Amino acid sequence: MKQIQHGDDVGQIQLGSEDVEAAAVAGDVMVDFNVLTARKSGPDNLISCDFIDGKLATVTPAPVALHCALIEVRYDTKHKP
Repeated sequence: MKQIQHGDDVGQIQLGSEDVEAAAVAGDVMVDFNVLTARKSGPDNLISCDFIDGKLATVTPAPVALHCALIEVRYDTKHKP
């Protein structure tokens, strides 16, 4: 029987990465990244996560850690650069 691993040895889950090439655009390119649950057990989101929202030029080029917690824990989300 295969064991399902929900996180690595420090509890991190790698969601992957994706490089996207876009044609040149005029003005600032904006980024909006949010994490939501699949809502299979009910109609409401179950987690509250940090998020990225703003100009692409201000987003950290290295991987950015987004922290999440159950909504009932009342985690104060942070706007990440």
